[in-house]
Amino acid sequence: MKKIGKAFLKVIIVFMIVYFIMVSYSFVSINVMKNRYVSLFGYTFFEVASGSMIPTVKVGDIVVVKLDSLYDVGDIVTYESDSSYITHRVIRMDDNYIVAKGDANNVIDGSINRDRVIGKVVFVLKSIYLWKKVILNVRVFVSFLITMVLFILAFSYKNIYKLKRFRMRKIHYKDNKKKRLIRRKKGTKKGKKI
Repeated sequence: MKKIGKAFLKVIIVFMIVYFIMVSYSFVSINVMKNRYVSLFGYTFFEVASGSMIPTVKVGDIVVVKLDSLYDVGDIVTYESDSSYITHRVIRMDDNYIVAKGDANNVIDGSINRDRVIGKVVFVLKSIYLWKKVILNVRVFVSFLITMVLFILAFSYKNIYKLKRFRMRKIHYKDNKKKRLIRRKKGTKKGKKI
């Protein structure tokens, strides 16, 4: 049972460290480096704000976008339009432009320069927009950092205490062993002559 608990604790700590790294990177990327979106290992994500792609993609879903220019007719892509990002399906392509349309829309978007396409949607995370808001919230970030430090300190304190007690026992054992050797050399045993 103790082994399972220790393994579970290690998994939680690794998960928390990975989470902390991703949150830190996202925070720095958007707020410090002033990037328009976060890029993690060639992928980014966007929250869907309209129902133009219903039923495939709904409002509040998170689309995971692979940052490349490899897409074809029928693929869902995210592109930049003015100061917003639009996720629609490609219905026609030529050398420099694509034409896209939302699945629930009656009107096409018009010609979009290929340079404005961020990438192809490879995965849709259903209804987890709340997690994105939580992850990118500064208060949550600071609270998580403090919690992680306290968590690590709480579990490492017990180990430090055990290590300290072990060292004290070892030192005490060595001291007693030395005292016994010194007494034997002097010919005494606990203060009495032999």
